[in-house]
Amino acid sequence: TLLRNQLRASRSFFLTPGSRPERFAAAHAAGGDAIIVDLESTVAPADKERARDAALSFLREPPIADFVRIVRINSPRLVEGLRDLLAFHESGAAPEAIIIPKCESADEIRLVASILDGSQSAVGIVPMVELARAVFVAHHMADAHERVCGLFLGGGDLAADLGAEGSWENLLFA
Repeated sequence: TLLRNQLRASRSFFLTPGSRPERFAAAHAAGGDAIIVDLESTVAPADKERARDAALSFLREPPIADFVRIVRINSPRLVEGLRDLLAFHESGAAPEAIIIPKCESADEIRLVASILDGSQSAVGIVPMVELARAVFVAHHMADAHERVCGLFLGGGDLAADLGAEGSWENLLFA
């Protein structure tokens, strides 16, 4: 509940590639309420491991008061996403939440929660609704696990999946 309230109260989320650790501190220094360290689409395939290591190092540092640290992993349906989850499980690094990109189902959320269980019991899960099929199961995704602390609409990818322009009118149903 505390994390849900922190996320709702956040005015700004700085999306920062995990491969650019020099930018992590700037998110807070610029007055941001939260940082999303991205291991997914803003990181080149050759930099995935380096980005993961930088994110883990950042998250081993003591938390900053009134600043939420979130990590967007790679899809757990991909090898890189499973590597991300296992690295978090084994490292003891604890973001406040993990974002699951292109989430498709409640089962996917339960898989992520089961990998995290026992290591970071307080880590929240934020599934991204970026695919047309996810729109129709979003209510199941929201209720999939007690760790789910919100849903994140990925408008650009959703519009692409729909074959539509990225205008809000095209995304109102979602």
